[in-house]
Amino acid sequence: NYIQRTYRQNVLLLTATPFTNSPLEIYSMLSLVGYESMKQMGISTLTRFMETFVQQTREYAPNYKDEIVSTPVVKSYNNRLVLQKLIYNHINYKTGEEAGVKRPCKINLPRLNAVQSDGTIRRLAPEKQILTYLAMTPIQRANQQEIVELARSGTARDSNVMRALGQSLDNALSPFLYKHSLPPEDYLEFIEESPKLKYTMQCIRTVKEYHEARQEPVSGQIIYANRGKDYFPFIKTYLEKEIGYKTKVKFNKSTLDEVEIINSGISQDRKETIKDAFLEGVVKIIIGTATIREGIDLQKKCANIYNLYPDWNPTDIKQLEGRAWRQGNEFGYIRVTMPLVENSMDVFVFQKLDEKMHRINDIWY
Repeated sequence: NYIQRTYRQNVLLLTATPFTNSPLEIYSMLSLVGYESMKQMGISTLTRFMETFVQQTREYAPNYKDEIVSTPVVKSYNNRLVLQKLIYNHINYKTGEEAGVKRPCKINLPRLNAVQSDGTIRRLAPEKQILTYLAMTPIQRANQQEIVELARSGTARDSNVMRALGQSLDNALSPFLYKHSLPPEDYLEFIEESPKLKYTMQCIRTVKEYHEARQEPVSGQIIYANRGKDYFPFIKTYLEKEIGYKTKVKFNKSTLDEVEIINSGISQDRKETIKDAFLEGVVKIIIGTATIREGIDLQKKCANIYNLYPDWNPTDIKQLEGRAWRQGNEFGYIRVTMPLVENSMDVFVFQKLDEKMHRINDIWY
């Protein structure tokens, strides 16, 4: 800012971080590299910038405490062509492909949209869409009914509504995450009563069997869920006992399992060891929380990511995808699968993510 206001030039910024749905981010970047242009247009202050380009609304989203609250969000951009001209005069935006980065072909499931030759994103016809919608179990339906009653008992500003939104997401992942549920009897019940987990286990099994039938090393897979970490050992046990992943494998001087867990509770040294073993194909599956969403490269032998707990921010989704969808991956294709439970907050959050991505793409294309 000082250099811009003093010399009106000589500022160069480089970033590989995905754009968010935040106009503040756009304003901040432009004020660092294009302050003089903004001043000439009479939009050098944040207030004026927001009045000129941003139309806001209020939606439910998580705050820094991971509580779901009503918060202002961007509904659309006004004067979009003027904003695009301002951005392109000062920001050279390129996708990884445009920059010549060699990455695998990424397949997102559910697949509702497709990238066109001009870079724009268009909705696919219904018959060409690939969906990952799953029906609730009886336990989940009973829990969801209680959650709906809780929401109906409150108002738009009532904490009951916000609490119900979070509980519906938890219940969609596993009915045993709902606070009124009894704990599962064992790992089998935990998996069988969760359509998401059962679906994911079936996907992992088919991937493993595919590689084994071809007598080749089994590719790496990532399971992401930013909830329920206390139950991760049940997922690990199921993968070992029911699908056949090995325990006590050697990597350098360490003894690991082919299925490992990464969360905030492990040491940095342990995390690095698991990461290195995954990159070398010794560890086959990583189960992780938000700890693996950024700052850790897992691309070399990873072919599948399963996102079991949809985040509200599309940037978080992109960061998660970037753990494996990056240069240096040995595979030509990578799948990012987000199973969604019908009649739950899953579908609502996914729709909101889709809307936000369209808003972001509107700026650039």
